[in-house]
Amino acid sequence: MTRNLIAELVKKGIPPGNIAKEIAKTLEVSEKTARNKLNGVTAFTFPEAVKINDDWFGGTLNLEYLFKQSDRLSA
Repeated sequence: MTRNLIAELVKKGIPPGNIAKEIAKTLEVSEKTARNKLNGVTAFTFPEAVKINDDWFGGTLNLEYLFKQSDRLSA
């Protein structure tokens, strides 16, 4: 799960329930594909990560931080 990406989008005012929809629009993919990427089922590609960082954060965030995978069950 990409907790940092989700947390940063929430800081931008995106409700957690709408994050997959917004990422899907940004990447021009289905919401299911976006959810799979957010949940770590499939990986974001480097170009996708750069596009999200550029479009949502003006390229200012560290990609390693933003896309760090964390276990769903960890606290």
